[in-house]
Amino acid sequence: MSDKQPFDMPDASHTFEERGGWLVNRLAVVFGIEPFQAAGIVGNLGFESGGFKTLREIGQPPGVGGYGWGQWTADRHRAFLAYAESRGLDWRSDEANYAYLITELTGVYHHTITAVSTKLTVADAVFSVGQTYERPGGTTSTFLPGFDGRLKYA
Repeated sequence: MSDKQPFDMPDASHTFEERGGWLVNRLAVVFGIEPFQAAGIVGNLGFESGGFKTLREIGQPPGVGGYGWGQWTADRHRAFLAYAESRGLDWRSDEANYAYLITELTGVYHHTITAVSTKLTVADAVFSVGQTYERPGGTTSTFLPGFDGRLKYA
């Protein structure tokens, strides 16, 4: 799994459907998964970030709460910010968010790809990614907070 393609994601002037669709297609290729499985990843990220528009958790002071597409928190948000800075990228940029996502999904969160690659529906893919990658507060083995919204973004 490598991503040698140029980074050409549509910019923020485009719709979530265009931007999210680009990401679905890219993730499907990079990870060798079906587009509907990749949509499970993108649906979760879209829900967390309000369609890639809200990159800081609302109501939290600086240094606390979620950052980026995944609203990465605690150690993950610190790792994300350090990752972006070490590469000279603005953490708010699509390129930084995309690169960090790939880093996590090829590294410590590779199990998310393994799990989602076995799913047969977009709904199951959304739930799987919520369980193995996003894990919002209140998640249980049978409940994913915001599932309907995550599925809508997918």
